[in-house]
Amino acid sequence: MRDPLPSSADVLRILAGAAPLRAQDPPVITLRDDWRCAGRCAFTYADGSTLAVRLYVDCAGNRPRWLKYSFVHRDATGVLRIRWDDAAHEPGRGRFPHVHLADGRVVPGGPPRLRDVAALIRDAVARTLADQP
Repeated sequence: MRDPLPSSADVLRILAGAAPLRAQDPPVITLRDDWRCAGRCAFTYADGSTLAVRLYVDCAGNRPRWLKYSFVHRDATGVLRIRWDDAAHEPGRGRFPHVHLADGRVVPGGPPRLRDVAALIRDAVARTLADQP
C-alpha cells in the first residue's frame, strides 16, 4: 500500500514541470481513508493556457490506480486543447475512458500517462510562445 499524499505530490510535480508556470492554484487533497484520496489542482502556464486536474485515487496496491479522473487543457482564451476523462456523458452508457480533441471529436482512450500529458502541454505551450511577437 502506498501513502496517498506522496503519490499526489508526484502528480503535481510532473504536471508543474510540463512547461514554465505563470501560476498554480493550491492543490486540494482530501483523504477518504488510509488508502484513497480525492484531489484537484489547476495550473496556468506561461502562454496563459490552463490545466485543470481532478483525480480520485486508490493507493491500496503497489501502484496508485485512478478510480476517476479528468485532465482539461485549454488555451488562454478558454478554447479546449484536449481533455481526458472517464465521465459518462450519455445516460445508460456507464463510465468509459475517452479523450475530447480540439476539433470536437471524442475518441476512446484510457487514462493518460502523466508524462504524455506533460509532453503535450510542453509542446503546445512552446508552439504558442514561439508564435508570439
